[in-house]
Amino acid sequence: MTRIAFIANHLSFHEIFAVPILAGIAKQDGHQTLLVDYGASPGKALDRVKSFAPDVLAYTAMSCDKPVFLEINRAMKQTTGALSLFGGALPTFEPDFIAEDGIDAICLGEGDLAFRDLINNFATERMYETPNLHFKLGDGEIIKNPPGNLVADLDTLPHPDRELLMAESYLIRALPMKTFFAGRGCPFRCSYCFNETYNRMFKDKGKILRVKSVDYLLGEIKAVIRRYPTSFIKFHDDVFGVHKGWLEEFAERYRREIGLPFLVYARPNMISEDYCRLLRLAGCHSVGTAIECGNDRIRNDVLRRNMRNAQIITAARGLKENGIKICALNMIGIPGEGEAELRETLELNRACGVDFADVGILQPYPGTDLTRYCIEQGYLKPGAENWAPQFTASILEFPEDFKRSLIAWQGLFALLVDRRGSEWLLGLARILAKTGFGRRLLGYFYRIYYGLFMQSRIYPMRIGWLFRLRIGLTVLMSRNRV
Repeated sequence: MTRIAFIANHLSFHEIFAVPILAGIAKQDGHQTLLVDYGASPGKALDRVKSFAPDVLAYTAMSCDKPVFLEINRAMKQTTGALSLFGGALPTFEPDFIAEDGIDAICLGEGDLAFRDLINNFATERMYETPNLHFKLGDGEIIKNPPGNLVADLDTLPHPDRELLMAESYLIRALPMKTFFAGRGCPFRCSYCFNETYNRMFKDKGKILRVKSVDYLLGEIKAVIRRYPTSFIKFHDDVFGVHKGWLEEFAERYRREIGLPFLVYARPNMISEDYCRLLRLAGCHSVGTAIECGNDRIRNDVLRRNMRNAQIITAARGLKENGIKICALNMIGIPGEGEAELRETLELNRACGVDFADVGILQPYPGTDLTRYCIEQGYLKPGAENWAPQFTASILEFPEDFKRSLIAWQGLFALLVDRRGSEWLLGLARILAKTGFGRRLLGYFYRIYYGLFMQSRIYPMRIGWLFRLRIGLTVLMSRNRV
């Protein structure tokens, strides 16, 4: 039996997905698990982990959180001496991370099968042969195992074990929205997304797009809503319901067996009349769909979205005619963009009649095709790419006044879409964006507007006012948006 301590940092009200999946695998194979939220109380977390005496310290991390997780791991290693294992985007797209002090192993890509092999073969020579894993030995030697196959049949995995997560976070447990994945993978090739790079890494290792059977998915949902308060479901797949036959079965059975309103994500050019009809039949309340940019040339030549404005408007019309709310996802600060293109994005959102228009500032994430494009076109200095959240200022080589304008647009975008004639506020916002205090004010305004209208329009949950206030303060005081 292997003892695994999962270490999180500042659990908010958004579920984390890797821990329940891996905890379910560990539980199925007879291992013991613990989850601690280090950020909530570092001293308490260290005491709990020390008492648990783990064999493995397991982390899932984004690269923007690298410094804080290195600090956390140092403290955990000093306290326990356990093997430290990192998974997630950080080691997958920065495998040199294993050279950092205190890192014993990293997982590149999917961790289900690799994690099972690691904990079942822990402390044996076979452990060091695990596909997808890199190990650093005591003498500094690094063992790099090749990529393994993707999980071919998602139904062969146990249901995610959310018990650890719910016990550790009151906000996640009490929030009446619970999140699920109907499948994995995205077959599209958007230049700014990690999926393009990820799919190249695992080429010939199995199907990229895989879905759970409807039986499996509904069983997973039922197990959660029986135990925890739930009035709304969010499906977090990059693209939901690509296969028509699967969606037909899901629509009929979900309406009958679950019956809760839900949200899915879908590309505009996959939203057909049949797609809208089936979502309505299932009881879908809202769809998150990426408009990204209102300029056809930039959207298709730079972002590789392969769709035109007319298709986006037609998709939006289909959703609206079926009574489905639209959360539009947008991006600003794209190479080649200026004030005229920002206004095109604004007008396209208005033409679509979206119910909430979210927006982020493009960040050049390492390893993406768009980052390479930015370097080639002189928008980014080599080595300057970063993992900053999309709610922070652009680091591209734009004139400073345009960078300030992007901050103004980002802060006001949802309001500008909602209210025609409000463009005069951009002048005031650009003045505010000149100072750090003003930029903070714009950030607070964005978060307040998001908190007020995203929940009421897109996530219609029954929430008491005290809990709503607690969530609002969490959003308002967070480092990014959440």
